[in-house]
Amino acid sequence: MASIYLRGDRWWCRIKDETEKWISRATEFTAGEQQKAQRYANAAQRRLDQRKTAGDGTAGPHTCARSRAYGSRSGASAACAR
Repeated sequence: MASIYLRGDRWWCRIKDETEKWISRATEFTAGEQQKAQRYANAAQRRLDQRKTAGDGTAGPHTCARSRAYGSRSGASAACAR
């Protein structure tokens, strides 16, 4: 379950990523928009949960082995060759 907290005048969300690690992300919502911030956090958590359970090979952290296996187009493979 995603949670939100107020930091200054901006809502932040806490969600679990694909590796079950808690991460914090700023939302675009301000102090008066708590319900919108909670909906945003819940949707973000649902997307991460779906990616994790999809079993399409995209779950987990990006690694050099994955970059080589899938032929990264971002140039990350060159960084892994070092």
